[in-house]
Amino acid sequence: MKQVIGNGRVLCQFAAAFLAFGASAASYADLTDVVFRMTATAGTSTGVFEVTQDQGAWNGDEFIWSLSGAPVTINDQFGQPIATLSSANVRYVNDPIISMGFNFDNALGVPVIVEVNSGLLSFADQAPAQGTATAGITVTDNSASGDGVAFANGMTGVSGLKAYQANINGLIPAGTQFAELVNSVTVVVPGGSNTGSENTGGLQPIAGSLTSMSSQFRVSVSALDSVSGTSNFRVIPEPTSLALLLIALAFVRRR
Repeated sequence: MKQVIGNGRVLCQFAAAFLAFGASAASYADLTDVVFRMTATAGTSTGVFEVTQDQGAWNGDEFIWSLSGAPVTINDQFGQPIATLSSANVRYVNDPIISMGFNFDNALGVPVIVEVNSGLLSFADQAPAQGTATAGITVTDNSASGDGVAFANGMTGVSGLKAYQANINGLIPAGTQFAELVNSVTVVVPGGSNTGSENTGGLQPIAGSLTSMSSQFRVSVSALDSVSGTSNFRVIPEPTSLALLLIALAFVRRR
């Protein structure tokens, strides 16, 4: 009986150490200096808007940046307006989580390819792990004539046909794709809006080592129209190892 109690104590101590390790792994993270990057391209014209860490703020294990004040005009390399960013935000949590949002207006009379990238969030290896991602896109027909022709055609993911991509172990285009979400969205009503959204359907297993994550929106936006996007990408350690430990502890106690 004493031996059983001793084994139980050892297992309890191991469980406590396991939980402590999990907590420390989750609390450690590193973030690239560029935390938000938007690129707008039309033919040979390209404009870029970047946000660095010093423009946002850490609050404990959470980093937040949001666009404040007047909208930002994104000019191309020739100094000509190519797009307007009316709102944007990004959030990183050491859990780890990456959330992004934006509202973009095409300033040109031709389609513009808009790409919105997160930074790279790195952390202690979470393997084995699970992940979940969700994203949404809204398109609005803003053209003066209200012609009802508005679209945001997805241009990212392995398929090259989705609006949103979430990667592990690298800053997109590097790394391994975890999810590609949201089909192209179109508007068929003059002056109208339409929304598309998709998610991974809950937590999905992630095989192998997991030490970083990133996300991206990439769509072609119709002339003079607007598109907004929101997303959330989260990974957590898989509870399998702890579950096995608890089963072992229960077995010892039964003995």
